[in-house]
Amino acid sequence: MRNPLPPIPEAVTALTERLHHERDGRKTPRLQMLYLLASGQARTRQDVARLLGVHRHTISQWLAV
Repeated sequence: MRNPLPPIPEAVTALTERLHHERDGRKTPRLQMLYLLASGQARTRQDVARLLGVHRHTISQWLAV
């Protein structure tokens, strides 16, 4: 059975602002992941992984932190 995605408490507008101001290259894809999930553009880990060009296990690791 698949683990459900955790709720994303940040607002889409707040995530957009953080994305525009983020300079750390390691944080940018993680913020993009949160944005995609919060905005509804991606519904599963696989969707996010495909859009960001990473493995779905990477998405799971990012969400576990």
